[in-house]
Amino acid sequence: MDYILGVDGGGSRTTIQVANTHGKKIVQVISDSTSYKSIGGIDKAIENLNKGVFKAIKSLKKSSNIYFVSSCFGLAGYDTKKDFNDLKKIVLNEI
Repeated sequence: MDYILGVDGGGSRTTIQVANTHGKKIVQVISDSTSYKSIGGIDKAIENLNKGVFKAIKSLKKSSNIYFVSSCFGLAGYDTKKDFNDLKKIVLNEI
């Protein structure tokens, strides 16, 4: 089934939502912060992001074929060119 993934990562918590392609929210998960400046490093931010996203995916276990047709990541603390490049690597390679 096709889904849309949304991630709102802040300094204190991260909200992950999964919706169907009609925009109906199917799953919402609250996870730990993904702001690497707040939690002591990029590795911890990746770990927290993965935990939240995979928890949301597990909540969709009724569907055998899960496919994200679109995603949007808004993550706090990424405000320089280097930050943006690091963020791009995280989203494209780590998740």
